[in-house]
Amino acid sequence: MKRKDVLSRQMLSRYLFLVSGVVMFSLAGLLFYRSAIGMDPLSVLYTGVSEVLHIRLGTTEILVGSVVLLALLFLDRKRIGVGTVAVVAGIGPLLNLFLDLFVYTPSGWIGKILFSLAGVVVYGFAMAFYLHSDLGCGPVDGLMLYLSERAPVSLRTFKILFDVLCVIIGGLLGGSLGVGTVMAALLSGPAMCAVMKLLGDEEGSAKAKKGDTPHETGLSDRAG
Repeated sequence: MKRKDVLSRQMLSRYLFLVSGVVMFSLAGLLFYRSAIGMDPLSVLYTGVSEVLHIRLGTTEILVGSVVLLALLFLDRKRIGVGTVAVVAGIGPLLNLFLDLFVYTPSGWIGKILFSLAGVVVYGFAMAFYLHSDLGCGPVDGLMLYLSERAPVSLRTFKILFDVLCVIIGGLLGGSLGVGTVMAALLSGPAMCAVMKLLGDEEGSAKAKKGDTPHETGLSDRAG
């Protein structure tokens, strides 16, 4: 097989992982939202902004992602890639579509917990596929990494502080905050690392746990 053909297949595989990751990010958002017991930390902020602006959740994610992407163009454009644009252009519209198509919300706590756990699992797959594609950092991830490099704390600590800030601001704005938020914060990272190991990305999984490299941090950029 010619080297060019091998490279073409590898690139096609990376794009397929990226597209699959974007679709699963949207599906995870649907599951968290329909569980009605809390979104992932970043999406708590998005749901809060959505409530204030009286616009749909997916539309909010497009709006915020676009603003952050514009900021990255001036601050740190080297982090921008195809995956960055795909996150902004793909997740929001798909989330709006999924919310229209799937309107069921479980009434009991068992159903709500199962929905949230399913969201964690899908979210873990989404992050692993997205990082495995290695086609660019999501805009919110990019901005967070840019700021963390200028902060007197480690990336892991900065990520925790960032998530806490998103939850506080989003909660104050009326965002979807609850036990599901805690589940997402604690379990999504391990779920992502487990999937990355299944993909044979042992090195990426280890670095994601440590937060050592920009594109392998497992930051919660589902929507931005």
